Amino acid sequence: MSEKEVEINIFEILSILYRSKIIFFFITLAFIICGYFIYNLQPITVLAKYDIIPISIKDANKYDQFNSVYNQLNSQKNEVIESEYLRKLFIERIKSYEDIELALINSQSLERGKFNSQNEYNKALHNLVLKFKIKENLKNQDSDRSSIKLIYTDSFDNINKEQITLLFEEIITSANENVRVDLINDFQN
Repeated sequence: MSEKEVEINIFEILSILYRSKIIFFFITLAFIICGYFIYNLQPITVLAKYDIIPISIKDANKYDQFNSVYNQLNSQKNEVIESEYLRKLFIERIKSYEDIELALINSQSLERGKFNSQNEYNKALHNLVLKFKIKENLKNQDSDRSSIKLIYTDSFDNINKEQITLLFEEIITSANENVRVDLINDFQN
């Protein structure tokens, strides 16, 4: 073989690249524009995370006292209120979506005046409620914590994060309060 066949001329390659710079420019521009549109079409995800941690010893003692009195009064029932039981009630309450719907109504996330009928408003409210999802992470080997994530996903461009945060707080507070009321009603019956 001769030396010319094996030899690569760097100056020739640079010359070819220089002549085709318009093509590279348009290809790069096309990818930048595509990336911009793909990024902007992705829904914005707002995430609120509520960690369930083991109750303190002080609270555990209060539950033990309550359980003792409750079981003495209701000898036929052998129910015990523990942190796992409260966690289960809390998750069930969130999954019912009642507290989410109530929080959305109270925060006036949907203006009633913008809808022609009550049915149209209820349908829009239902669609907004369905944008909330709950995800449970069970305890893993490294931690004794389990967590519940309440996730809200929407594709608003001008989402008010402060309003969403307040909405999440209202949902969590309402669910906790309703669990407490349900426990009191169960105790009284």
